[in-house]
Amino acid sequence: ATLLTPQDRQSVRLLEFDFASGKLVRNTAWNPAEWQRTLPDFSSRQEEHPLAWLPDGSGLVVYGPPFDVVQRNYVNTSVYIASVKAYNNVGDPAATTNTGNGIVLGSVSGAMIERCVAHDNGINNKASAEGPVGIWAFDSTLVTIQHNESYRNRTASSADGDGFGLDNNVSNSVLQYNYSHDNDGAGFLVYAASQKPNRQNLVRYNISQNDCRKLGYGAIMVAGDVRAVDIINNTVFLSEPSTNSDPAAIRSAN
Repeated sequence: ATLLTPQDRQSVRLLEFDFASGKLVRNTAWNPAEWQRTLPDFSSRQEEHPLAWLPDGSGLVVYGPPFDVVQRNYVNTSVYIASVKAYNNVGDPAATTNTGNGIVLGSVSGAMIERCVAHDNGINNKASAEGPVGIWAFDSTLVTIQHNESYRNRTASSADGDGFGLDNNVSNSVLQYNYSHDNDGAGFLVYAASQKPNRQNLVRYNISQNDCRKLGYGAIMVAGDVRAVDIINNTVFLSEPSTNSDPAAIRSAN
């Protein structure tokens, strides 16, 4: 993965990047005024840099230390990601946690992802309990994900392979005006594990077309410890898949 690891709560802007096969392949706009460092040499693991190459088969990952639900220790603020492409990030078949994601935000307070595309990720993810998602957030608040496309994201297990997601400990965030299609799992997933509540989030004005190609999810799926989510004016087109996945337009599960 290409990992963003800010040390001191600066704002970060990523514009017009391509992340494919687990690494940065093209950069047409980098804003050093917002981020006071330069791109590292990708030939070796360099976690001290804001961008570092790790061979786990994911795309762009913003993350922080383990999340404290009481202190809410977000370490990344004012993150802006636009016109990024994340594709063919296949994942690590030996990993026991999710790999093969497209764009991921973690430990963020205040972020926007817009006009990005994530596709054909996750095919080698075999982690049994969790899987990859095209564009998603976890352990974050005040995140807006809008005007993006996520499609043909896969999983080799029985988990995920979704288009978009708001996951554990996400609050006060929005999924809007996005287009999801032909993913193995849900088009739009709102999920939280026990004691990691997902709350006060909004899913509106999105389109899901022929998602749930492999798994019996809902095109819009709400599951786990989710509190006060609003789902408004979304559109779902759903044909019968070639597998026996038994998809639904909207599905809720504990």
